[in-house]
Amino acid sequence: MVYIKLENGEIIGKGNFTFVYHVTKDIELFNKFFEAEKVFKINYIDFSHKMRVAYEYFAIFEECKRRKQLLEYAEKTDEDIEEEIITEITTPASIINYKNIIIGLCKHRVNDFEPMLLKYQYRNKNDRDNRRAIKIFIKYIYDFGSKSSHVNKKIKDQFIPNKENCMKMLVSFHDFLTIYYSAKHKFDSTMIPVRDYIAVPKKVCENMGLYLEAGKKVFVNEKNGRVLYNIFSSDVENISLSQKRDIETVNKLWDENFEDPSNIIRTTENICSSNGDYKYQVYSLPGRPLKINFELLKNLSLKEKIDIIKGICRGIMSMHEYEPPFYHRNICPDAFYIFKVKDKYKALLARFDCTKDTSEYALYTVFNNLEKKILNEKSNMYFAPEVIAANVGINVDWAKADIYALAQTCLFILNGRLVNKSNNYIDVIDDCSINDDIKYIFLEMLSENPNERPNVDRVVETLG
Repeated sequence: MVYIKLENGEIIGKGNFTFVYHVTKDIELFNKFFEAEKVFKINYIDFSHKMRVAYEYFAIFEECKRRKQLLEYAEKTDEDIEEEIITEITTPASIINYKNIIIGLCKHRVNDFEPMLLKYQYRNKNDRDNRRAIKIFIKYIYDFGSKSSHVNKKIKDQFIPNKENCMKMLVSFHDFLTIYYSAKHKFDSTMIPVRDYIAVPKKVCENMGLYLEAGKKVFVNEKNGRVLYNIFSSDVENISLSQKRDIETVNKLWDENFEDPSNIIRTTENICSSNGDYKYQVYSLPGRPLKINFELLKNLSLKEKIDIIKGICRGIMSMHEYEPPFYHRNICPDAFYIFKVKDKYKALLARFDCTKDTSEYALYTVFNNLEKKILNEKSNMYFAPEVIAANVGINVDWAKADIYALAQTCLFILNGRLVNKSNNYIDVIDDCSINDDIKYIFLEMLSENPNERPNVDRVVETLG
């Protein structure tokens, strides 16, 4: 249908044309626009063709409605009227066509469209002829769909199916329809679907406690009656080095590893538009992603918290045991997503924007991103003391620094407290209802001396 209902009760629309269904209650009309919009980021020629199909369906649908109000059509069914319209259009030398139908539907409302015509430069401010401008617009939309569907060397620049032209066509037609249907809806480019993946609005993500870093977005799709969650990560050439490191780390851990890593997010699909304007790494998630925060933790049992901690530690172990090893360098609750799978909680390590690639073939560093984290008092509370004291983390043993940050994250999960100047680490650990072996390993992990901190495999072994 037109909406997807998420597990938390939130309802999201499929793309930017849901208002068409609101007004008309015609699912087929909505589907025509949805089918076009969802291939916008995949193939511009296919998009252009499908927009023309939507244009034609809209013309017939609205003309049928208009004629049904006339006395001579009172006894005719919708199917009869539609067949008559199509016959008129397809009759040789007929003056009836899709463009003229829509022009006729708008002829008494041309001034209503003035803001849209001016915005997209179908009419300049010195030209007061809205009637002529609406004709230009309606003709352009149809011609774009027709000419862009068959690219040739003689095609005019305005009809070339590229990102700029297709976006203008998509947004201006959307705005035309909002005026035609007297609907209040603003086009949102971040809500453009990709194939059958539906974008989740930023506000909905924030209501779930999700604040994704730049270049990432949550999409959902439906399969066998279930709502599936996915993270889309932009993979175009101009992404930042930290985004690039994030993607490369996941791919190396999965594709260049002797054994599959544990508790690491996984790429399940690569989506690329026909000309490379849009590229995405798609991470399929085992359920609705949850962030580690007080709201989640207050409702968890000790066993559930330990399960999460075990998963977090296994994720870090997968990085440290990779050959050559990766060091995360920004372990904190925000680096993980939590999922409830078959009544158990599972943690996945999902953020790698500060990761150190120790390979001799590493072509770049993400030092600047790490520097920002260290210098920011709001984000540096999980860093080991030697990281803060050093010259922005230079000459730090990152394997041991990761262990300290891992302990801080584990303690936050257990009792919502961190070791800092006002919290003695022994008191913080004593407040945790855990066995003595785990308390002792946490004490070692939080040692001021990095050399006294255990390796992550020993931490995982102690947790059991």
